[in-house]
Amino acid sequence: MESRVFAQGAAQGQDKRAAARIAYDDGERLQDQGTAESLRKAIVKYEEALSLWRSVGDQSGEAESLTGAAQALNYLGEKQ
Repeated sequence: MESRVFAQGAAQGQDKRAAARIAYDDGERLQDQGTAESLRKAIVKYEEALSLWRSVGDQSGEAESLTGAAQALNYLGEKQ
C-alpha cells in the first residue's frame, strides 16, 4: 500500500513538472511574438509555470520562470 501511494505521489509530481514545462514553453513562444498582448500573456504563462515549479520544489524551474517573466516585463517597459 505504501509503495503505491508513493508511486502515485511521484506520478503527480511528474505531471506537475510536465505541466510546468509546457506553461514555460508557451510563455517563451508568446514572448517571441513580441507584441504587447503576447508579452502580457507570456507573463501569465510564466507565473503558471512558477507556481507549478514551486509545488514540486524545483528551484531551477522557479528561477527560469522568474527570469522569463522579468524579461517580458522589461520588454513591456514595466520594471518591478
